[in-house]
Amino acid sequence: MDRNSRSELASLKDNVERVAGRAELTLSFTDSVTIKGSAKDVWVSAGHIARLWRIPPGSVYRHAGEQRWRRRTRGGRTYYHGGDVRRTLEGRR
Repeated sequence: MDRNSRSELASLKDNVERVAGRAELTLSFTDSVTIKGSAKDVWVSAGHIARLWRIPPGSVYRHAGEQRWRRRTRGGRTYYHGGDVRRTLEGRR
């Protein structure tokens, strides 16, 4: 969890509770990560994919197998190619 995630979530909770039941209001938010380079240069762990795309870790492994994502293993951990991940999951947002 990021250092400021707890305070951000608390703020979101407060705002939602303040307007709960008011049909004329809709709250939404997005999250992003900025990297230096392109998606083809990024290798991402299953845990990071699950958190960034808000999907269960089991779904990450399923997508990786079904879509044949490129993989690298370093230090006993598997990383997936950022371009493959994005191509598969960007339609979900």
